[in-house]
Amino acid sequence: MNVVETLAIRPAQPSDREHVFAMVAHVWEGNDYIPRVWDDWLADSGGAMFVGELEGKPVALAKITAVDDDEDWFEGLRVDPDYRGRGLSRVMLRHCVEYSRNRGVRFLRFITSDQNLPMHRIGADLGFKLRYAPVWYAASALVGTSSAVALSVDHLPQMMVDLQHSPLLTLTDGVYTYGWTTFTMSERRVRQHLTQAHVMSLPRSDAWAIIEPSERGGWWIAHAEGTVVELTQLFTALRYNPESHADIYVRAQLPPESHMIIALREAGFETGEHNARVYEISFE
Repeated sequence: MNVVETLAIRPAQPSDREHVFAMVAHVWEGNDYIPRVWDDWLADSGGAMFVGELEGKPVALAKITAVDDDEDWFEGLRVDPDYRGRGLSRVMLRHCVEYSRNRGVRFLRFITSDQNLPMHRIGADLGFKLRYAPVWYAASALVGTSSAVALSVDHLPQMMVDLQHSPLLTLTDGVYTYGWTTFTMSERRVRQHLTQAHVMSLPRSDAWAIIEPSERGGWWIAHAEGTVVELTQLFTALRYNPESHADIYVRAQLPPESHMIIALREAGFETGEHNARVYEISFE
């Protein structure tokens, strides 16, 4: 009997900590984020974290996170180095697909590197479709005070009009990505960004950008609307910080066909090595 047939999948427990941390100790040269989010993921009542075990030992990990009432996000897939290449990733993803399907959500999505061909194949085999392929852009901080200002909730009606005619949302099929997570753009989410003072603009400008803080400092540009000229000015303004000298201060994951790429480049952003692919399975 092979390991796929004997893998037992169950909810993660606090007692799995030592085995899981050892399993991920060398991921990304020892910089895996799993240890930082472990306690939060265990306590998350809106989703589930699963371990796959063999003979009582955790050898695989996967997490489902509810990002909206009808959207789940698949993340944190890890397999013990001693058991890679034996089909455990496929089994874990299949289990999570059924978990989300049974929860009654409309969509399950995940993001992965554009170089992760095995994950592309596994996703396709299990019914996932490529939603879009964002490219990573980043810029360092500029020393100084930013002229960007937060918009109030009063701007929500005009923002929704902009989004109805958004070339960018046409390219992304109605979703947007930041912090390595993809969401459906909705009025509720836009209102939330406004309430949190995370929608920025410049005085006397029609351009605006949704920004979200990065756990590594600085910001993600999650979405933006406006002309190339106005967006170039806004993206440049978002780079200014009176205290930060970070090499990567502002980040964005956007489709390369977007006109905003011209603005990002004009504002000093460069592409990196984190290009991605967003996959989705629909249960409708």
